[in-house]
This record gives sequence, structure tokens and C-alpha cells, in this order.
Amino acid sequence: MLSSTYCDEVGYLAHGPDAANVLFHVVNERHRRRRSMVFTTNKPLELWGRVLHDPDLAEAILDRILERGRIVTLEGPSMRTRHLDPGPGQSDQETTS
Repeated sequence: MLSSTYCDEVGYLAHGPDAANVLFHVVNERHRRRRSMVFTTNKPLELWGRVLHDPDLAEAILDRILERGRIVTLEGPSMRTRHLDPGPGQSDQETTS
């Protein structure tokens, strides 16, 4: 059985000072066992040190993630709000009122 670990919206909420330690242990164990991990974020990788309150540990985490990982950049409107897309002949105001 294959299992994946998903970490959604890294940096969306404020993390405590121990967040980098916890995340490092999870990532390091997954990396050691060659298990898959999926991360989503709207933060540039360069800001993970600030987000996790520890630039050195954030770099170690990213090293493990990116060694075998891939970066997929999605652009455009959020998929969470795609149902709000106005139909033909409707303005944005008509769909929100």
C-alpha cells in the first residue's frame, strides 16, 4: 500500500516557533523511507524560513523535499472560486449580489 503525506497551504496560518522542528521530523522520515509528500503554498520558497521561524531548518526541509521533488506552479484564478465564474452576459456584480 502506498501512502502520501499532504501539507496544504504552508504559510497560510501563523505557525509557532516549533513548527519547523515538527515539519522537519515528518519530512526527514518521509525522505528517509522514500515516501511521497505533497505541499501546497502561495508563499515563495525563499520565504519559508520566515514562515517557519527558522531559515536554516527551512533550508534543510526544502533540500529534502526538492531532492526528488518537482515544483508545479499554477497560475490563474483559484480553483476554489471557479463556481463563481460569471456566465455569458453576466457581470461579476450580478453573481455576488
